[in-house]
Amino acid sequence: MVEVANFSFQLAPVSTTNFLAAVGGSAKIEVIFPQDTGQSKAFTAKVEGQDPATLQAIDPVSLTIAETAEYAGEYVSDELQVTYKFAVEEGKLVIKNKGTPRLSLAPLDKDKFDVSTSGTTITFVRDSQNRVAGFKLDAGRVTGIYFAKKI
Repeated sequence: MVEVANFSFQLAPVSTTNFLAAVGGSAKIEVIFPQDTGQSKAFTAKVEGQDPATLQAIDPVSLTIAETAEYAGEYVSDELQVTYKFAVEEGKLVIKNKGTPRLSLAPLDKDKFDVSTSGTTITFVRDSQNRVAGFKLDAGRVTGIYFAKKI
């Protein structure tokens, strides 16, 4: 079983390195692993009608509670006229806004987080003193929306 964002599917073997995604009724997806000793952390995905994409595994990021706390606070977007509140709960960064579900963030890299179940990424921006000054929100075709950290 393969899980991507909030979508899961089975892979059916075609050869020792090639697999087809078993997703009913949608485009054919082929997953190709390199012929090596298992040391590679990449594979190629071919979606019918699109150029192949090579996907590279990343090493998991582990942040200390102090590092995670750097991101806590309120952030405002003048463009969207909305404020998001970030907090640390049980050692993890979460978005907590009154009247909306709590969202967990998973670190992808230092300063870059994946928002659970939404396909959205948040990349924090630092100032010249290396303090978190804001973040950029990328959600599908909407990219680079800036939120400034309230002081």
